Amino acid sequence: MVIYCRPNGRTRNGGRIGGRGEVVLPNRLGLTVSTKLGNAVRRNRIRRRLREAYRLLEPRLSHGFDIVIVARTLAFDAPFSQLQGELARNCRRLGLVGTPGKHVTVAVPGKLPDNRRKND
Repeated sequence: MVIYCRPNGRTRNGGRIGGRGEVVLPNRLGLTVSTKLGNAVRRNRIRRRLREAYRLLEPRLSHGFDIVIVARTLAFDAPFSQLQGELARNCRRLGLVGTPGKHVTVAVPGKLPDNRRKND
């Protein structure tokens, strides 16, 4: 599986993340399963398994991200515990696993976080 993530900048008060009194909203999840992986029944089974693995991991994830999980061929035959472990490992590598409810800045290639932009 491949995971993409990006800070979504959404807060409850509608402002930008980092302002005083801002409450960061939960993550948004997108699941992508290619038609190359099989018919609709097979693809939906993969989606259900990935969604459940994410649901179990979600309390440990930092908030304020758009997360897209792209399923690969091995996701169908892999045991559920392996899917969970792979998802947790990838989220740790991206820096998403942290204090629940805390916003963590994730570096996006080619960009500096908003609070570290170079002065022009």
